[in-house]
Amino acid sequence: MLALVVAPFVLLVAAEVAAIILVAAQIGWWTLAIMALTSLLGFVLFAHESRRNLVKLQDAMALGKEPGAQVGNAMLIFLGAILLILPGFVTDAVGLLFILPFTRPLMRRTFTWWLTKTGRTTVTRDPNTIPGEVVDEDEGHEDDDGTLPLEGTVIDVDDERRGPAAD
Repeated sequence: MLALVVAPFVLLVAAEVAAIILVAAQIGWWTLAIMALTSLLGFVLFAHESRRNLVKLQDAMALGKEPGAQVGNAMLIFLGAILLILPGFVTDAVGLLFILPFTRPLMRRTFTWWLTKTGRTTVTRDPNTIPGEVVDEDEGHEDDDGTLPLEGTVIDVDDERRGPAAD
């Protein structure tokens, strides 16, 4: 079980080292400058995109809409910024996919698909929906005018509030 957790990180480190060596062989010390710039880019994009997403989240909540997409965007922006800040080219590529506004919807759909396939989803309900089922017991028992007959005792709310001492 531990190997399943550790193996992806070992593979990521190996891929990052290989990418850094390949890039450094081509452009030399500029590799370090590029890595520093992508870390700075991660900070800048995180600040810009999170502010933009926060406004959209507040707008959705003010209109009473489900903020699911904005919450997903916030998660991807955060992960993308972390990946950009970490040194390396593989993490930078994935981080850019998560943080750029034109690739983020695809990444959000892919992540949602993956969560659905692995069974790690939570069902949210519309707050205006009352859970239950509709049972039509009076079907076919309408009066001649098409209305359903009402049966029961009529209770005057004012009498109930006054209690027995009010009589």
